[in-house]
Amino acid sequence: MCHCHQIEPANCVQQALLSNRKKMPETVQDLVIRVTDELILTPFASASLVNEILKGLLYQKSQIPYPYSWLKEAIEKRRKKLSESDANVSKKLNFTHENHYRTVSKACDFLEVLMKGIAKEFSENIIKEIVVMLGTSPNCPKEVVTIQIPHIDQEHIERNHISELNKHLQKVLRHIFLSQTWMDSVNTSLTCTNTYVYLKKLANESTFHLSSNDIFELCEPVIINSNVKHSKLHISYNPSSKGDCCRNLEIFDDDLKESSKVNSECLSSSTEKFIWCRSKGLFKGFKDCFVNQVSVCELW
Repeated sequence: MCHCHQIEPANCVQQALLSNRKKMPETVQDLVIRVTDELILTPFASASLVNEILKGLLYQKSQIPYPYSWLKEAIEKRRKKLSESDANVSKKLNFTHENHYRTVSKACDFLEVLMKGIAKEFSENIIKEIVVMLGTSPNCPKEVVTIQIPHIDQEHIERNHISELNKHLQKVLRHIFLSQTWMDSVNTSLTCTNTYVYLKKLANESTFHLSSNDIFELCEPVIINSNVKHSKLHISYNPSSKGDCCRNLEIFDDDLKESSKVNSECLSSSTEKFIWCRSKGLFKGFKDCFVNQVSVCELW
């Protein structure tokens, strides 16, 4: 089977590949991500961890030429310069500079929207998996990375744990990016291609009423073929050992949004039903551009 996502019916060639699936070598590699005891994995912390993994993955897969934080800073610097300069400044710039700037800023703007969408999904739903597909088409990806989400702490007040998140998140990320399993399975470059993001979440009444502003839309279940290189990241976390530090606290704050609280009723359901969603857009990888052996990003 050539496709990894049930969108189109299989043709004869795909059926032949499916019949030979058992003969294909396994290409799945597993990496266990152990969350430090000092970090409480709330919905916001989980989304932050997933988004950092996504940014690191894009960089290590050569879909972006520099770490995302550096690119974002370069874009913000360029936008600030444009806003402070007169209208004729663009006429003085090289076409190559401007063309590359548009490519980079468009890609990074989409990634920002995507990460905000992931954070929104974690705040409103129970997420079980995040699937990142790299390739020209999601039907036949070159590589797939799955992040499996454990049961996380839903009862904590997010703002009470922001400081510890900032303190301990980098420790978890270092464990991921410097592990030998990551180096062996994920830390290999790809030619610039497309990146698609899917998520699997627990179904409830609200999950079927997505607004047009949502970055994710409902889709068919994702099926990953055995001949596709597939890295599975398992987040190891035990919420029961973290205590109930926020259970008896009262917060009087008009800015606290109800959308940040997950309906606990869906956790007690004896028959769990899951649905899949996919991002409405895709991230297009891009290479660096040089003028006289200097990166154009440094010339903005």
